[in-house]
Amino acid sequence: MDATLTVDDLKGRLAALEEQLRERDRELRRLRPILEAIDTGFCVIEVIFDDAGAPIDYAFLETNPAFVAQTGLTDAIGKRIRSLAPSHEAFWFETYGRIALTGRPERFEHRADALGRWYEVCAFRIDEPEQRRVAVLFEDIRERRCAETSLRESEQRFRAFVTASSDVIYRMSPDWSEMRALDGRGVLADAATPTDEWLERYIEPADQPMVLAAIDEAIRSRAVFELEHRVRDAEGRLRWISSRAVPIADDNGALREWIGTATDVTERKASERALLESEARYRSLVQASNQVLYMHDPNWTEMRQLSGGGFLADTETPDPDWFDFYIPKEDQAHVWSVIQKAVEARGVFELEHRVRRADGTIGWTSSRSAPVFGDDGEIVGWFGAASDVTDRREAEERLRENEERLKAGAARMEIMVSELHHRTRNILTVVQALFEQTATGVPTDVRERFNARLGALSRVNSLLSHLEGAQRISFDELIREEVAAIAGENRGNRVSLEGPRGIKLRSSSVQTFALALHELATNAVKHGALARPDGQLRVTWRSTRKSDGNRWLHIEWRETGLVGRPDVRAPARGGGAGRKLIERALPYQLGATVDYDLTADGLVCLISLPTSQEH
Repeated sequence: MDATLTVDDLKGRLAALEEQLRERDRELRRLRPILEAIDTGFCVIEVIFDDAGAPIDYAFLETNPAFVAQTGLTDAIGKRIRSLAPSHEAFWFETYGRIALTGRPERFEHRADALGRWYEVCAFRIDEPEQRRVAVLFEDIRERRCAETSLRESEQRFRAFVTASSDVIYRMSPDWSEMRALDGRGVLADAATPTDEWLERYIEPADQPMVLAAIDEAIRSRAVFELEHRVRDAEGRLRWISSRAVPIADDNGALREWIGTATDVTERKASERALLESEARYRSLVQASNQVLYMHDPNWTEMRQLSGGGFLADTETPDPDWFDFYIPKEDQAHVWSVIQKAVEARGVFELEHRVRRADGTIGWTSSRSAPVFGDDGEIVGWFGAASDVTDRREAEERLRENEERLKAGAARMEIMVSELHHRTRNILTVVQALFEQTATGVPTDVRERFNARLGALSRVNSLLSHLEGAQRISFDELIREEVAAIAGENRGNRVSLEGPRGIKLRSSSVQTFALALHELATNAVKHGALARPDGQLRVTWRSTRKSDGNRWLHIEWRETGLVGRPDVRAPARGGGAGRKLIERALPYQLGATVDYDLTADGLVCLISLPTSQEH
């Protein structure tokens, strides 16, 4: 009977256990969708104890999808934590072992260095106590804990700063209704005991609404309070301070107080006010000026303002991208190097450079900017002006191109002239040879005159051939060459040539003029002053500019010492070819004026003709 009861009892217990298992399965099936949908990690573990009853490891029986994201462990089911994270801390074994043995749920936060995480955990025992199973809900709170750590470190640094600072230091209640303490550091009156009248005592009435609004926003957002406002100092004078306070929280995250500092910025505010007044004057200047006017910060990293005057696009608000906007990319390195030299030298920036104009095209500007110094001697900004020099630069470029083309043309012309002179010499040589071959029976004096005139032409051609580019023959070169060729060594001291050097002759007049001088010189040698031992030849010349701006050369050819020998001049007194050349060809071909006068003791020939405008 007892044995039968025992078996029945065991069967009943087994049936009850099976029902519990079925109920657990049903419960798990109901919970499974929830566990799979939540972002919180979940697992069921079996805690493993050693023979002494100490927890030494645990195995994963179940996990949810969020488990991997929260731990970084994959394929954990059926595996022990020591095989997945060998250096896992003993804290976790001890905690889960305690829960498995006592059945008391625990909620805690702890670091899991082996996994590089920090967890908020809720753990509780499930199933039968002897199964040592624990269900764990957990979430990685590493970011929050790092933020809290950073906040604590920041508060510690702030406290150290407060201790060492020379600024005003104050402490406020969580809602700022009470100033708990204020160390005025000589700027504000100290508040050694808490006071709720701090607003009326320190803050300028006109600024109180602004201060309260900033306080409300800082409390609402639990953020730093930061504001510049006016206060009354220890002597009742109005001053400006820059105030900054940070919230201090307790271990539960509740605001405990605010700790702040305040810096006296009265002088800076005065400088800013002066700068605003200066900018107002600048705007007035801009309205009255047709130049580009601009302002930069001390390092030229920001264009504070630019009035383009229609040439450049205006900049009404500070622009840190001004350099890329106004300066073409290929010019930026050069322009920036000149700017840096001016900044380093604390001197004037001055440069002509290309810019992008208001219409998007590229133009040229002449820009000049000077540094503006503050009371402390430091640069507080730059003020500059620029003008549009695009037309001038384009004209200069066209001029340069024209000069290049002119030089190229002159080089080609020089080659052509050289070739022409060469061929002219050849032609003169051929003419002279033909004349010699066909001049049988020609009188000797005719032959001599012909050859002499060819010689004069050859000498002029030789002078022309030695010129370079656009050079011209000067009168002094021509007269000296001709007199030397005709008079030779017989001239002695009886020939005088006086006049300025470098009076340039027109190229078109040189050959005709040279023939005229040749006729005068030949006549002087054969029949005139140089034909007698006591005769004198004096040639003088000068240059003048007429009212129309044209230059003229005036020549006086004077022969003396022929008294008592009128017969010597007989050949020249008539209408010879040489005299006709002088009196008729020069006026007709060269526009010259000629006065040919035979005097009792010689000859005076006055010739005036237009010359090149070059000197």
